[in-house]
Amino acid sequence: MSDTQEQPAVMDASIVGSPSSNAVAATVTTPTISSSLPAKPAAVSKAPRVPTSEYDFYIVLDFEATCDDNKPASELLVTGATQEIIEFAWLCVTKNSLVVQHEEQRYVKPVSTPLTPFCQALTKITQETLDNAGTLAEAIESLDAYITTEILDKGKSFCFVTHGAWDLRVQLPREAKEKNITLPPYLREPILFDLKEEATKWIAHHSEVVLKSFSLEKMCEAFAVSLVGSLHSGLDDSKTIVAIMKYLVAFAHPDVFTQAIDPAQMLRMFKTEESKIVRISSLSYDITQAELEAFFVSKQLKPKELVMLSTQSNRPSGGGFVVFEKHSDALAALELNGQVLGSRTIEVNPSSKASMDTQKGKLSSFQSSKSDPAPRPGDWTCNMCQLVNFASRRACFKCNSPSPEGVVPLTPSNFTSGDWMCPNAQCGFHNYASRS
Repeated sequence: MSDTQEQPAVMDASIVGSPSSNAVAATVTTPTISSSLPAKPAAVSKAPRVPTSEYDFYIVLDFEATCDDNKPASELLVTGATQEIIEFAWLCVTKNSLVVQHEEQRYVKPVSTPLTPFCQALTKITQETLDNAGTLAEAIESLDAYITTEILDKGKSFCFVTHGAWDLRVQLPREAKEKNITLPPYLREPILFDLKEEATKWIAHHSEVVLKSFSLEKMCEAFAVSLVGSLHSGLDDSKTIVAIMKYLVAFAHPDVFTQAIDPAQMLRMFKTEESKIVRISSLSYDITQAELEAFFVSKQLKPKELVMLSTQSNRPSGGGFVVFEKHSDALAALELNGQVLGSRTIEVNPSSKASMDTQKGKLSSFQSSKSDPAPRPGDWTCNMCQLVNFASRRACFKCNSPSPEGVVPLTPSNFTSGDWMCPNAQCGFHNYASRS
């Protein structure tokens, strides 16, 4: 599913199969060279560079699901815990040319949730379409048949590409469990490239590019890539993912689309290292420190640290890291993947101190209240790395610098015109210009 937890999507209740002649209609628009957008390598105008990953094919996949708009919880007809997939769309893309070999789109009839007016307006799916749709089990069986006969039986390899890990890491396993559907091994522990993660790696090489969010629409704007068809169509969104993928791999950065996320391997490393850190994502952007703490405490887990991950423009990313006192607690926290926190179905994945270190400069505390994003009394901002630390810490969690004694922190490098630092030496919080 695209764009955080937006739901539902498009097209025909039957399979739409196509050979390579029906390759992605998406085109990567040659961007105008400016100070904010790097020119693409000259070779790209003819063909994309080949990603250096080990896989022969990419299965680019996007789901759309039932949803409702922002109402009081008691009035919602569909929640994060009850959503059902209603469009199951995917493409098989060749590694060498990023050309679509096959595309398929199936609509799925929901069993427990309605097609709300909000969902229908968002996706343009009609009740008639869903009334004539098949089951989720049939959609999975069709995908499995293609992968088995066209890839695995021919001795070839593949991995998934998604826009966020929600589709395969949260929604599908939860819904399959509820509907007693046995998933193939490669769907139980899906190896995948997350377009959002790959874009993050690409941005690290191009500080001149400002990516306002990781929505498909904003990525297309930032990279001068044409959107394909309609947003919130699983099939069209899959094609847009391929178009963005072509742009990113054109620069041949050694860390972009080269190392897929392997959940089984991550879990092995997590256990071997006895890591005490998990990564949490798909959070509400305005979630507070207290709400997160209460969530874990309700699960008999007490975090040692909660660290928010910010975007390039210093806004909440909807994710972060949770540090526990014991490895056993971190291991138990992984079982919370797919549970509902507030209005969101969250993702919880293995992580490590090394992974946190790669996000230096983007870490801070979660806000203390919905209306006031300042730290809690006594929290302090590290002069060296700008991480907001809890009052109980005598040294910075990220860089180990000692806590300041009455020193107002230096102005951060991500300041924009009008931003200001709190003059309180025990605070020193970076405030946006809009705050009075």
